[in-house]
Amino acid sequence: MRTKAGFSLLELMVMIVVVAIVAAIAIPMYSNYKTRAKISVTDAIANSYLNQVTDYTFGKKIFPDEASELWGCREVNRDNVIQVCIERIDSKNAVMRVYIDQDILPNIKQPYYQYNLTLVY
Repeated sequence: MRTKAGFSLLELMVMIVVVAIVAAIAIPMYSNYKTRAKISVTDAIANSYLNQVTDYTFGKKIFPDEASELWGCREVNRDNVIQVCIERIDSKNAVMRVYIDQDILPNIKQPYYQYNLTLVY
């Protein structure tokens, strides 16, 4: 009597299908994870610039005047952050845009995210 050794063709095909399904789910999730991790690093850099504004406004309860060095764009060029621009809208409103490397979000031309800053007291 001969013993059966190895896998049948059907078992191999089922295994290939299972591996393909797992890969189809895992690869996009991993790619999304990498993108979120890179954006998280850019957010940490942006917070250092945001802290400069909040340090000023904490005691004064008003944004600095338009001639202040806090306003304007600063070249960063590190950790996927290209530039941080902080713009005063009025005495209680400002906006901060963080321009990030296009490799993080390749489908978006000149990608950035924005903080809307409003003083409430």
